[in-house]
Amino acid sequence: MNKLLTITAALALAGAAFAGQAHAAATITVLHSFCAKTDCTDGGLPSSPLVSDGAGNYYGTTQQGGDMNEGTVFKAHFDGTRWDVTRIYSFCAKNNCADGAQPYGGLVIDMNGNLYGAATGGGANAKGMLFKLAPHGSKYLFTDIHDFCSAANCVDGATPGYMTLAYQGQSSGTPYDGTSPLYGTTFLGGASSVGQFGVAFSFTPKGKGWTYKDIYDFCSLANCNDGALADTGVTVDGSGNLYGALEAGGEFQNADHGGTIYKLSFNGTRWKFNLLHAFCEDVDGAGTCTDGDGPLSPPAVDADGNVYGTTFNGGLLNGGAAYEVSAGGKFASLHSFCTVGMCLDGQNPGPAGLMLDNHGNLFGTTTAGGNKTLSDGAVFQLSGTKHTTLTTIIAFKGTNGAMPYSSVTVDGSGNLFGVTTGGGKDKEGVLFQIKP
Repeated sequence: MNKLLTITAALALAGAAFAGQAHAAATITVLHSFCAKTDCTDGGLPSSPLVSDGAGNYYGTTQQGGDMNEGTVFKAHFDGTRWDVTRIYSFCAKNNCADGAQPYGGLVIDMNGNLYGAATGGGANAKGMLFKLAPHGSKYLFTDIHDFCSAANCVDGATPGYMTLAYQGQSSGTPYDGTSPLYGTTFLGGASSVGQFGVAFSFTPKGKGWTYKDIYDFCSLANCNDGALADTGVTVDGSGNLYGALEAGGEFQNADHGGTIYKLSFNGTRWKFNLLHAFCEDVDGAGTCTDGDGPLSPPAVDADGNVYGTTFNGGLLNGGAAYEVSAGGKFASLHSFCTVGMCLDGQNPGPAGLMLDNHGNLFGTTTAGGNKTLSDGAVFQLSGTKHTTLTTIIAFKGTNGAMPYSSVTVDGSGNLFGVTTGGGKDKEGVLFQIKP
């Protein structure tokens, strides 16, 4: 394999390319519309971030499509003339979907080109599973490396949701080394006495197998004050600390509102849970959580330990919010979405998360808003010394994509790549490229 480009270096170029473009339009190109083949055997409804091997290839998953309409893994490559998207695995190829079904999350790639991911459904216990795809000539060999709910009462977790596995060094673009722990979360399961509201876990290679460990059960504190329901995974900082978001729970939860941001630190013996913020601390007269509500995505963390993320709801007009928790623990709202006329700044950031570049710029997507006449979502940038200047880079219009549930990836030239869950010729999502 060619030497892998680092995400940090690429994002630095992207930040330079997009900086100051508040009044300049970037261009978007649809590289592939999913469900182009009969019965969507090429895949449909992609919702995961893309991962690059540094040689110009991008890999991702689709929730649906494939031979059994239970999802796929695909590879996208520019052959010098056009972009080619090839399906490399179709889920539910085994009886009762023992090989998994409906992969919502993204993939991890190691130095040898092996891909690691999670399927939300299927597996030996029909509660989701972890898999590995190893390149073998022109094909990939599939291995089931863990089935969730293998322990009694699913105390090992169940249903990994929009979870992409994480590892130390991932945020800098360093490929997975194949030997260190992988980390993730599940939406359900666990050993909490309050209820099965998900777990954080580690997964470490050992000999020819793997060792799975439940490192924290969510909703372990009284009244679920630590939070519950992890839609997505975690972010690992340079010291090995884990940062994540929980959709519900927290000290200020009420009805369907709430959620928390947390940090997990290993002290040499066990993992310690640290609550960074409980949402809905600030509620206006209309019952809107002005500090944010329902964080779906794992936060981004900079070198100084500052944490950045988004919430699906809440903010001043309940269109979602972007936030910062400083290394000192101070919470600040960076932007309330849907506050620019007709939601031109976007609305409802989904499970995508934010990408942080070397210049301190943040890139993200919203699942709705962005356009005066349509509400198909947008790609945005937050910049400035306090990250409060929002630029809408692209507003989706249906034909060029809709509802981006995934974050963007960048190449060495500062071009942004991503997928949308809807839109395109068959309304089953697109693979797109944005040039500054």
